[in-house]
Order: sequence, then structure tokens, then C-alpha cells
Amino acid sequence: MQDDINLEELTKNSKPSFLKIFFIVLSTIIGVFAIAFGVVSLLKLLANTAEKVENKKPEIAKVAEKRAPHRIDMQYLVDDWRREQGITEESSVLIYDLNNSDIVGRFNDTKTFTDPNLVSLLVAYENYRRLSDDSFHLDDQINLKNQTALSRKDCLNELFTSENPNCKDALRAELSDAVIKNLLTKMDLENLKVSADTLTLTAGEYLKIIKFLYNSENLQSENWDQFFAHLLVTGDHFALISGINKATIFDYASTKLKTETAANSLPYFSEASILEFKDLPKYQDRKYIVISLNQNFNPTKLTPLGRNIEERIINER
Repeated sequence: MQDDINLEELTKNSKPSFLKIFFIVLSTIIGVFAIAFGVVSLLKLLANTAEKVENKKPEIAKVAEKRAPHRIDMQYLVDDWRREQGITEESSVLIYDLNNSDIVGRFNDTKTFTDPNLVSLLVAYENYRRLSDDSFHLDDQINLKNQTALSRKDCLNELFTSENPNCKDALRAELSDAVIKNLLTKMDLENLKVSADTLTLTAGEYLKIIKFLYNSENLQSENWDQFFAHLLVTGDHFALISGINKATIFDYASTKLKTETAANSLPYFSEASILEFKDLPKYQDRKYIVISLNQNFNPTKLTPLGRNIEERIINER
């Protein structure tokens, strides 16, 4: 019969074409690869995120362990130093903790001394203050006795580096005693005795001067940097700071010590040191001021005190 269905023909016609099968297989493969790529990308993203978090952990821990510096009592260091070096009543010492605004070690700090060079530090500061308000200029010409005039900039350098008194005398002559007294009044030291180029004061009063200069808001940052650049120790270390190796040091001494004369006994020796201990493993930066005033004194006796101060700070737990 014509209406009879030919099973073989039906089967033949119902088979999918090769092209259709190819596209089905290709689509399946592409889908599998797409899923695999997505999974791999997700795993990489998760791994990178985990690695970043892991890398941040030490930083967080490092920040967390940098504690504010607490007060360290150094009185026993001063007492031991006095005994070991045979320090007499002709000396005076103060150790001041700038972080905690407290004296942490002292000896004979109410005794008065006459300092022949501290006025020069005040003169230098007043120069930089006036540079800040443009009443002085670095290219101002300073007339000198028996010498060619120098610029103010060069004369200020000479004030800190040379033993020639010409710049010291010329810069001092520009400023009256009233200017120096007014500056001291700002430091709550209006009763200090000022005579020509000398100041009579105690270690505690000297400390007030150094604190004022260090914390001064009367200088523009550029002038503060220039002023303290004169005090930054970059070369040979003598006296107290000879025992300091791991701090940034700003130092002002009454005498410019040299290798060949550093061990000599001097009729008078004073030293003011600002010590900045940075990158401490457990604490934020620690800052100290050490004042030493002495008569008939060998400056090398201060070296062990400086060494013990640094060791105590570095080893604090």
C-alpha cells in the first residue's frame, strides 16, 4: 500500500544532521570551558584577596605595637655616672623627656653658671626670626672689623663654625640688650642676668631656652630648618654625644671641641643636646634634651652618660 510507512525511510529521515551534532558538541565544549575559566578566575581573585589581606597583617601588627613612649626614670643613670666619674658640685646635669614633658634625671640643677656663648645662640635665633618676617635678608651685607664684609647668610654660618669673633661681634652689635631681654621674657626668663655676651643661669633655665627654640612657632618652617641645620651633628662627636650613635642629634656647646683637644680640662664647658630616637622597634619616636653645665671639667667625662642614656632607651621593653 502507498500509505504504508517505510520504517527504514522514517529512520533515515529522523537522524540529526552532522552539522547539527557538530554545533551541539561545540556549544557544550565552549560552555564547559567558559564555566572552567570562570571558576579559575574566581579562585585567582579569592587567592589574590587573601594574599593582600595576609600581607597587610604585619603592617597592622607593626602599627599596633608602636606604643606611645612612657616615662623612663633615668635618675639612677645620673647617680651612677656621678659616682663612677667623680663628678663634683662644680657640675650640673638635667635630662628632660620631651614626649612626657618631665625631668627624668637631674643633679645640682639649681647652681648658677656664667655662660660666655649662649647669647650667640639667641642672636642666631633672632636673626632667623627676622628673616621669617622679612626685616632681615640673607643677602644683607654685614660689615666686619678688619675684614671684607660678608652676607648675613655667610656670617650666620661663621657664627657656628668659626672661632673668629668678627661675625659674632657684628651680629650681636645689631641687637640691643633690650632685644635679648625681650626674647628671654618670652621664655619666662626675664630675671636672667645679661652682661654683654654672657648669661648667668642654671641648668633649669638653660632648659627653658632650648625648649623654646626647639618648639618655636615664631619661625617659618624653612627658617627653623636653616637654624637647626647649624646644630645638627653630622661629623665628629665629642663630650656627651660621643656616646650617642643611634639618634638624630642637635647640639650646642660652649666650646668647639676638636679631636686633639677634646680630652683637655676646661675652665668652663656647657652642652645642650637634643636627642631624637627614631625607628624604635616597639615605641614611637622618643625625644630628650640633656643639659650639662660644668666648671673645671673634662668634657670626655660626659661620654659614658650619653652612652648609658642611649642604651637605656634602645633596650626599653
